[in-house]
Amino acid sequence: MSTTTENIVPPAKPATTTSKALKPFDDEDADIILRSSDGVDFYVYKLILTLASPIFRDMFLLPDSASDGREGDKALVDMHEDSDVLDALLRLCYPTTVPKVLTKKLFYDVISAATKFQMQLYEKIVSSYVDEAALGESPLEFYILAQRFGLRKLARDSARKCLGLSLDVIITQGATNLELISGRDYNRILRYHRRCSEACLLLFRRGGFSWLPKQSPSMDYVFRVHHQSLDATEACKKWWLNHTGRIEMAFTANGPGPLSVVKAIDINATGTEAAATGCGVCRDAATGDIHNFTVALEKQVNIEIDKIELELDL
Repeated sequence: MSTTTENIVPPAKPATTTSKALKPFDDEDADIILRSSDGVDFYVYKLILTLASPIFRDMFLLPDSASDGREGDKALVDMHEDSDVLDALLRLCYPTTVPKVLTKKLFYDVISAATKFQMQLYEKIVSSYVDEAALGESPLEFYILAQRFGLRKLARDSARKCLGLSLDVIITQGATNLELISGRDYNRILRYHRRCSEACLLLFRRGGFSWLPKQSPSMDYVFRVHHQSLDATEACKKWWLNHTGRIEMAFTANGPGPLSVVKAIDINATGTEAAATGCGVCRDAATGDIHNFTVALEKQVNIEIDKIELELDL
């Protein structure tokens, strides 16, 4: 898409005092200076920025008289971005180590600047900040950012992480961020969460537990055989059906989120094991059965969730 001079960002207000940026942006042989809003001069090469941004390319096509000024023999451009944002953005353009963006605000500002200059750096920016810990801490925030900036992979990853939150939490957090997300994208994350929960509920309602692994010496579910046999005691049936009933309820809309249910099983396992001691057949195998069932369920939950597509326009 062609870019006219109307797209060129207007000059920022010059800083009153200046200093020189850190390497590699202190190279006196560079052919242009970008001055940040807080007065840091970045000595950069036009060629690199031209390859990275069509906005810079068109800016550099203008005669030198159109620049904000000169510093010695170099053209000087005053930027709206501060030095932290400019440093991170330029390091993404240069053949150097990808910078570590340490805060959410800086992440947002850098990706906003990349959007303004039409730089295709989103994957680098995301990889420099969004790790499993950050995504797990604020999945809905990252979903909103992904939708705002057209980041398809981040939208999918963050939406999946949202499955660790209850639907009530997503509704509450989303309601406080409606100015940042369209109603369409907000409804999509709610529908995705509901559809994943409903898919997990079917594991208990469609064909019983047919998705469980076949019996083997390493995976012998006593409850699967014994609670259906003719000599099964009421205590045997009760502890197991109560356990699976609680899990089933956890997958409903009021539950903790489909990816948090398995953790909830572990928390409640002690009480289930105690109840199982009422059956002489189950007593010795209950702990192993609960663990094996939890492992199998976690695997199957992820399989079912993988089948659900998040609706995207990106």
